[in-house]
Amino acid sequence: MHPDLQIQLDRTAKLSLAEQIRASISRTIEAGLLPAGTRLPSWQDLAAQLGVARGTVQAAYERLCVSLRRRLQLLEWAASRHAWIIEDDYLGELQLQGRPAPALASLDEGKRVVHIGSFSKTISPGLRLGFVVAPNELANAFAEVAATLAPAPSPVVQLATAQFMRDGHYVRRVRRLKRLYSAQRDALCEQLRMRDAQWVNAGLAVLLRLPDGAPDVRIVREAMAVGMAPSPLSVWFATPSWTLPGLLLGVATAPQQHLATSCQRLFEIIDRYRS
Repeated sequence: MHPDLQIQLDRTAKLSLAEQIRASISRTIEAGLLPAGTRLPSWQDLAAQLGVARGTVQAAYERLCVSLRRRLQLLEWAASRHAWIIEDDYLGELQLQGRPAPALASLDEGKRVVHIGSFSKTISPGLRLGFVVAPNELANAFAEVAATLAPAPSPVVQLATAQFMRDGHYVRRVRRLKRLYSAQRDALCEQLRMRDAQWVNAGLAVLLRLPDGAPDVRIVREAMAVGMAPSPLSVWFATPSWTLPGLLLGVATAPQQHLATSCQRLFEIIDRYRS
């Protein structure tokens, strides 16, 4: 554990242990005691050090997000620098744990946030329908640029989607998807738990940690050959010295009836690369 990361737990407090851990880490980060790029201990190691269940630390890590105070500081910075913040609402309402965080644009009194999103995950990528919520002063510029990039989706599609939302079908669909994806994620996590794996929930995916040095790109190639499509983590690191191996496992395309077989095949591939 980093020497400046001091976590004291009060097991008699009403505040859950997971929330105490999250709050301690957040305070350390906000105080500037953890330099950028510092790696937190794995939730398995931290659980052993604190004497708590691994799931407790896992829950604490999943709750680490930009606090309201930090969000307001970001808005203040943008206003003072006349900068624009691009808020990519890639998950929308499909956050599987807790309530979705309020959009940064909803807190933006200075009108410095451009909020973008799409209906690809919540309705269908076949719609090819997205949206931009921009300050009034940028609306004309966005309209002009959009007109030069590609034809707009058919008015029929746009009007039908708007009516779909007005009639309440969109909200009901999102609720059904959240129940389905939550069940599939829980079933996947149970398979990982049975194999004593390390993972972190990440939106509509589960990030499976691999041993240091594991060739995640090669593992993905072999997995694709047997009908699976995980994504390698290592290719997303801009700084080679920070690179970590891992696999992103999507939960939206993980039917429960196939999970046990798929996980068995995946771990057979991973085990071939264990040193």
